[in-house]
Amino acid sequence: GVTYEDMKTQEALALQILDLYSKAKKKANEVQKKLKKLKTDSDEKTALKKLEDALVQSKGRYTQPKLLSQISYLYGVVSRADQMPGKNVFERYEELVKELGELVD
Repeated sequence: GVTYEDMKTQEALALQILDLYSKAKKKANEVQKKLKKLKTDSDEKTALKKLEDALVQSKGRYTQPKLLSQISYLYGVVSRADQMPGKNVFERYEELVKELGELVD
């Protein structure tokens, strides 16, 4: 069965994932605003486009999930059922935190 501690752990992880999603979404919005302001091609525009491509999934069918999509998917995995998240969920969360850190730092 599912214990109270399991549910507390699940809730805490879900909130951490939401916080990570918020940070990534905020960064993606900042990048997109800056890109709209830049009219001509430049090194800055190229760097911002690369960052946007890593964060935001492009439109279309069968596109590769980018960081925001992956974080959102992980949140869905954690929040769908009342159960203790598996070890792989914690590991994937840590990987996504690292990926976002590498992109924005």
